[in-house]
Formats: sequence, C-alpha cells, structure tokens
Amino acid sequence: MVLRCRAFAGVMVAVVLSGCAPDRLPVPKPTAPSAPASSPQPATCTGNAGRRLLTALFAALSAGRPTPVGTYFTQPVRFVRWIDPLAYVTFLPGPGDDNVTLDALQAHLDALARAGASATIVGFTDDGYQAYGQNEAGGWFTFDLRVRWRAGAAVTDAVGSGAVDCDSGKLTLVDIG
Repeated sequence: MVLRCRAFAGVMVAVVLSGCAPDRLPVPKPTAPSAPASSPQPATCTGNAGRRLLTALFAALSAGRPTPVGTYFTQPVRFVRWIDPLAYVTFLPGPGDDNVTLDALQAHLDALARAGASATIVGFTDDGYQAYGQNEAGGWFTFDLRVRWRAGAAVTDAVGSGAVDCDSGKLTLVDIG
C-alpha cells in the first residue's frame, strides 16, 4: 500500500513539474450529439388515420353535434391549417407563442354545424409519409367529398387533401377545394 501511494505521488509530482497540472490537462473536444431518432419512423407514418378522423368529424358536423377540435386535431402548436371555400384557418407558431389555441378552428366548425353543413367522404387515398414545406411532414392523404356548406344549398363534389401528425395520429391540416 505504501508503495502504491509513493508511486502515485511520484506520478503527480512528474505531472506538475511537466507543466501539465490537472488544471492544464488537455480536454477532449466535445462531439456534436447525434440527432434523435424520429418516433415513429416515417415509413410507418401514413395518412390512413385521416379517413377515420375525417369520417367522424364530418358525421358529427352533419348531425349538428359538437365537434371538439381536440378529438380530431393535433395540439395547437403542431396545427398547420384548415381550408374550405368559406374559411382559411391557420396557425404557424412564431417565437414566444406559448399560449396558442385552436379557438378559431372550433368557432368555424361550430358555425358550419349551426348552418346545417353536411359532408360525406366518397373516396380516400392514403399517400403515405411526405415532408412538404414548413411543419408539413406527416402521413398525407387525399379525399373526395360530397358536401353541402349550409342547409338548403346544393350538394356539390369537392376534393381535398390533408395530413396526420406522426406522433399524435391526429390531423394537422385539411384543405378542401
């Protein structure tokens, strides 16, 4: 034991005398952290959930029932937009926006329900994972719709597209033209 202590002391004296005291030891350069893996992997993120969500949303809307946006749409900071011939509702977060809501979307859907709007999906295509523009990565889909925007209006055909958030499995955007 005494021999080990003397050997350690000898090494420390040599380090100090060599100008490499512990406060002058070279520090390895930090390496950049690796990017976290996406969860789920994009290959497993599709637009298939969009059919179920839109079907339920349009059924509630057509029946004049409440359409709570939290049931169908992702959290507000991940929401991109809703477009139909009557409205353009969007939210893209800016710096410091931490109190965002989907109140504008909720108000629009409530107004459609009160007006007697109805819609039925008549065609649906899962377009798989796509990464378009800012905040638009997700499971994409396209759909065909039979829609009446208010009671007494003619039923018309419309086409649309949308995306499902890969993490929550809920809608991030819907564009109806």
